[in-house]
Amino acid sequence: MSRNRILSAMLIVGIAASAGAQQYVGCPDTSPSTGNGGNTFPMGNNPEWRYQQYLPASCLPSGPFKIVDMAYSAQAASSHPGVYQDFQVRMALTTLTTLTTSFATNLGQNSVLVMNRPTFNWAYQTNTWVDFGLDCPFAYDGQSNIVIEVRYRGAAGTNLFCWRVAYPRAYTSGAGAYTATTATRLLPGDALKVRFTVDANCVVSATPQVQIGSSGSLALLQAGAGVQYVMATAFGYSTMIPWGSDTVCLDPDPLFTLSVTGSPLFSGYVGTTAASGGATGTFLVPNLPPLVGLSLAHAAVTVSPMRGSNTALTRIIP
Repeated sequence: MSRNRILSAMLIVGIAASAGAQQYVGCPDTSPSTGNGGNTFPMGNNPEWRYQQYLPASCLPSGPFKIVDMAYSAQAASSHPGVYQDFQVRMALTTLTTLTTSFATNLGQNSVLVMNRPTFNWAYQTNTWVDFGLDCPFAYDGQSNIVIEVRYRGAAGTNLFCWRVAYPRAYTSGAGAYTATTATRLLPGDALKVRFTVDANCVVSATPQVQIGSSGSLALLQAGAGVQYVMATAFGYSTMIPWGSDTVCLDPDPLFTLSVTGSPLFSGYVGTTAASGGATGTFLVPNLPPLVGLSLAHAAVTVSPMRGSNTALTRIIP
């Protein structure tokens, strides 16, 4: 299949395919009915929340793999309707050993917005994992710690208690919390217990930061041996593109088109995976100062079977 045919398929329609093998990963376990009691933060009824929780690598299996969904479990019955406004979830890899009061420091430069909903109705059930339904997958590298951020404006009803565990959390709530930069509370424990749905197929990683005038690389992992692939790069990833049983988050902007259809700025972006099931592509960031501070979003797809990757980010620096 040519580059242009693959581009056309990605932009027009996703083709149904059999779902890939998915598994569940819990921190520290996958039981929906055990923990250190319940906590209303952040799924309670405060007008605004910005909440971050920390998961150590020790509670996660070796990777790499994609996180395709996450779930909380309600600890007690409640009349809370579970409806939230401007609901967002971000995930980030970190080498921090705990959280700080700075939300930006905790997230780092390459956090990925995995869920963004004007209105989110979380149909919780007592002692049952209920998935959020993330928009975009997130790649775990098998060795880093993870920071999850949940924030929203507006929730109605009474407090909703979810199971908690002894991992750090940082948060602020009330008017202005959604855009706050600093946590008003930093606690070493009581973060909510979380379960991930994970998929080890078709994982992409990228050079985390690249200077203008320099090159970076993409690594496609665990895609299967001898499989045709196409990589792509864009300036954003708010567009969800169905691809087989997966969703690829990448904007079809001019840079995306340039990377898929061919340009001297991109090398190795189309080809066949090696016997290891991997492939490598490189990209050149032009020596243009206006690019400093922007992020590049990268993803990849395979053709047969049709699988899509997570979105990986690169920060452009001076």
